[in-house]
Amino acid sequence: MPTTEKTNDIKIINRIQKSNWEKLKKHIKRASANIKPEADLGTMYAGNFVGWDIIRDVEKILPAGEMNDLNLQPLYKVIQQANRREIRSTGKLRFDTIVDVLEDMRAPVLICPDYREKVKFRHLAECAFQAGKVVPVGTNKKASENGGLNGLLPTKHARILWDFLSTIYVGNAEGEIKILEGVSDDHTKLGRDKVMIRTELEKALKNSKLDEKTLQKLRYMVEKYADALSKKTDPATRRLEQLLVSMKKHAKPIKRAPKSY
Repeated sequence: MPTTEKTNDIKIINRIQKSNWEKLKKHIKRASANIKPEADLGTMYAGNFVGWDIIRDVEKILPAGEMNDLNLQPLYKVIQQANRREIRSTGKLRFDTIVDVLEDMRAPVLICPDYREKVKFRHLAECAFQAGKVVPVGTNKKASENGGLNGLLPTKHARILWDFLSTIYVGNAEGEIKILEGVSDDHTKLGRDKVMIRTELEKALKNSKLDEKTLQKLRYMVEKYADALSKKTDPATRRLEQLLVSMKKHAKPIKRAPKSY
């Protein structure tokens, strides 16, 4: 339970949110060389799963009954299930997603803007999920959806957190990247609201360490989503570009321990 009273002072909340962002941004920059998938296991994905011809790698792992049950489920759930089965049978990952990578990395301690108390995380993935919640200060509806609390970061930075992390991830990948393309909630083509579409595709295409098979797939996807990729005028995109230009890599990669479930 909180030991301090909840504050409604917008200036205090804004100051803590900005401090959290600076601390998290600095931590990510220092750890950027480690935000990297195992060679040939990098994975970009978005949307809901539909049609097993899209994901042949998963089809080799999961039995038909499980595949049918997963139809129209979010792709990350399909990937998680495939990874767990693969680890049980071989002891290795099949898809080394950005979430898998971040789960192996420590996270900074942030401050709750409402109660001014420390917020600790098990790993950087949990930190990103919590800090990436867009909760504009003063909007009761959004705050109530977030357990009555304001967001850990300023809204403008919460909006680009996953884009920031994903850009580093695909920029560090080597060899093959598996590109798993699902569908939107209304069963249509993915939109610009997906990080893979608005950020990862073009950033990955600039990565000279990827194999030709992956680059061909990326070129196809960029052409397919040219209409969404042409919308570069939104403030979040400009803010991400400015952030990436100013970013410098510091840490050397470290060997990650194998996962177990």
